[in-house]
Amino acid sequence: MTRATSKAAFLHMQETGKAATKCRQILEYVQLHPGCSRGDIVRNVPGMTVNCCSGRVRELLDSGALIEDGCAHDPVTGRSVNRLYVNPERAAA
Repeated sequence: MTRATSKAAFLHMQETGKAATKCRQILEYVQLHPGCSRGDIVRNVPGMTVNCCSGRVRELLDSGALIEDGCAHDPVTGRSVNRLYVNPERAAA
């Protein structure tokens, strides 16, 4: 179940345009760093939080702007992470 505060925060991000700005920042980072992970984005994009990154990456995956392909070892966490790429079919369109 989604809490009312989560819904309010999501709507606020949409209304203020912050979600679109964060999506743009993520797309730019992934384009410059193909095969990066969500953790890479959080660690290297100023002002990006884990929750914001995960939500915006999910939106970009659902829209087809990003794709996940393969796994990598995250040297910071030691965990296996999904690799992100800009969808070449969408980038060409």
